[in-house]
Amino acid sequence: IRYILDKHHVNLDTPFDGSTLGAELLIPTTLYVRNVLTILEKHTIHAMAHITGGGIIENLPRVLPPFTQAKIDVTQWPQPAIFHYLQDLAQLDSFEMYNTFNMGIGYICVVNKNDVDDIVTSFQQVNQTAYIIGDIQKSSKSQATVEWENLH
Repeated sequence: IRYILDKHHVNLDTPFDGSTLGAELLIPTTLYVRNVLTILEKHTIHAMAHITGGGIIENLPRVLPPFTQAKIDVTQWPQPAIFHYLQDLAQLDSFEMYNTFNMGIGYICVVNKNDVDDIVTSFQQVNQTAYIIGDIQKSSKSQATVEWENLH
């Protein structure tokens, strides 16, 4: 982000989304541990991935078994405006954005399909927004992968 802003000589005092660009970029990351531990008291989570630099494509496969792929539908959650701003500014395509940034998904829990609704409700009860963003499928590739749906 710093590279993009420096390259385009962006002033951090630039108005953005009711505040300034600098204030938007300083919003602290969400801490998930307390909420996830609460969910684990009642539910089984098969795998978890903290989505940091490298986005979903680098972080999620690390927790998936061989011969699987995650099918992620990018229309299933709202992408924060800051990412659209950076994409337009840097002229990056959507694939590059989703392979670099978390695009608003900071943590992924892989759960049994039958438990999804209960787990989403449990996250909502601890004031944590949760989205069903895709599913895990079998793959012919020995290394786990991510496949994007609705990425334009």
